[in-house]
Amino acid sequence: MLGLGALQLGLGDRRSGRFAAALPMLPADHRLVLRAVPAGAHPAAGGWRVEGPPVAMLADTPDLVYRDGKPLLFVLHARTDRIHGKDPRDPGDGEPLVLGGACQGDWICVDPAAIVDADGVLRLYFVQSPVGVDPAVDGATRVRSAASTDGRTWALDPAPALDLPNRVDPDPVLLPDGRLRLYTTHLRQDVPGGALVVESAIGRPGAPLAPEPGVRIPQASATSSAVVEGEVLTLYHDILGRLRQARSPDGLRFTVDPHPVPVALPSGARLLGTEAPGLVQGPAGWELVLSTVEEPWWPWNEVAARLVERDLRRQQ
Repeated sequence: MLGLGALQLGLGDRRSGRFAAALPMLPADHRLVLRAVPAGAHPAAGGWRVEGPPVAMLADTPDLVYRDGKPLLFVLHARTDRIHGKDPRDPGDGEPLVLGGACQGDWICVDPAAIVDADGVLRLYFVQSPVGVDPAVDGATRVRSAASTDGRTWALDPAPALDLPNRVDPDPVLLPDGRLRLYTTHLRQDVPGGALVVESAIGRPGAPLAPEPGVRIPQASATSSAVVEGEVLTLYHDILGRLRQARSPDGLRFTVDPHPVPVALPSGARLLGTEAPGLVQGPAGWELVLSTVEEPWWPWNEVAARLVERDLRRQQ
C-alpha cells in the first residue's frame, strides 16, 4: 500500500518519520529499496543482512521474482506513482508497466507482487485504486492481476482477482495443486479506531478468488509469504517499522514469532526502519528486498521519534 504512516497519523497515533510507519510522510527523494540475504542458515532464523548498494532509488513496496533464472524487481516509483519493472542489478528507474489500461485515467496501481505460475507465466498482482485517495481506506479499491511471458508486455485479466473494499498489499503464494492463495491487508473499519489484519482468498491464477473466512494474522500488514521446507513463512512490518515473521503449517493457522526479526545494516547506514518486505528464493538461495528511507527526517518529527523510542524500550 502507499504506506501506513498517513493512516496511523490520521488515526491519532504518535508514529513518526524515525520509523518506516511514516514512509509516506517523507519526501520521495529519500525512499529506497535494499536487498538482504539470510544472516543464518535458514531464512526463518538468524535474521537478515543487507548487502550491496540499494537496488532501487525513489521507490518502495518492492517485490522480487525470478523467471528462467533472471531477477525482475517490481516497485512503486515514488515520483511517478506508477509500477516500474527492472533488473535489480542494473542502475536506473526501470520502465513503467502498461497494465492493460488499469492504471490510466482516474485509476492508479500500487502494491506490486509477482509469481511464476505452474505454466511458467509471470503474473503480477496489484491494487487498483482511485486517484488521490489512500488505497487502504477508500472502498473503491480492488486487487487486479495481469500476465506476461517476458516481463514487459502485460495482458490484464478481465475480472478483478479480489473485488472487496479496503484490501491492499496483495501477497500471492502458488500452491502445489496449481491454485493460488492470496493474502491481503485489510483495514477493518468496523473496529473502533481501525484495525489492520491479514486475510486470504484462494482460487486459480488469473481468475477471481474466493475469500476464506477468518483472520490469518492480526495486527499485521504488507506481508510477503513463501513455502519454506513445508511451512508458510510470512514476513511483514509492524507500525514501528520493524520486520516481523509468522509461520503456518497449512497457510491458514499462523503463529507469530514474539520478537522482531533483526536486520543488519551496512556500517554507517542511517536508515529509518523497514517496510513492505519481498521474500523470494533465487538461484543462489533466499533473498529479501525491503523499503526504507534515509535521513534526514523533518525536524518536527524528532519529538515524536523520541516517544516511539520510549515505547520500544518499554516493550523490550
